[in-house]
Amino acid sequence: MILSTHIIIGASVAQLFPDQPVLAFTAAWASHYILDSIPHWDYNLQSAQVDENNKMTDMVINKNFAGDLAKIGLDLLIGSLIVFGLFYQISSGNSLIILSGILGGIFPDALQFVYFKFRHKPFVALKKFHNWCEAKTKIKTVGWGISSQILVAVIVIALAKLL
Repeated sequence: MILSTHIIIGASVAQLFPDQPVLAFTAAWASHYILDSIPHWDYNLQSAQVDENNKMTDMVINKNFAGDLAKIGLDLLIGSLIVFGLFYQISSGNSLIILSGILGGIFPDALQFVYFKFRHKPFVALKKFHNWCEAKTKIKTVGWGISSQILVAVIVIALAKLL
């Protein structure tokens, strides 16, 4: 899933715990792995390389790295703007809960960057768990991939608002 989807759903889940930022963060963190288990589309990172020995991905600093950082940054920005637009009023201006959802929703992917450069415990185990959770089937078309993520996000937002 793209980061915007993880952000939106993480913040939606966080709304279920309006006075408990640690629980909101934890629930959003768990939502990341659940979402990754659903077949989905991801944008390609040109600086990513797969180590054929252990099938683990690494992100290398090369000519494509700046473009990938820009893509990731734009994804983070769009997701965060959507979340604050959707939830600031509902959260009664409680930015801590929104921020807990955003950070929890993307935390597993942030841990992957740590793993890329620091391949020691507990990061190796977390990376293997993340890979295990990842859907084995990927959506290949951009249009269907984005549409399916919007649909999942709308369903989760609606459920969060009902609860």
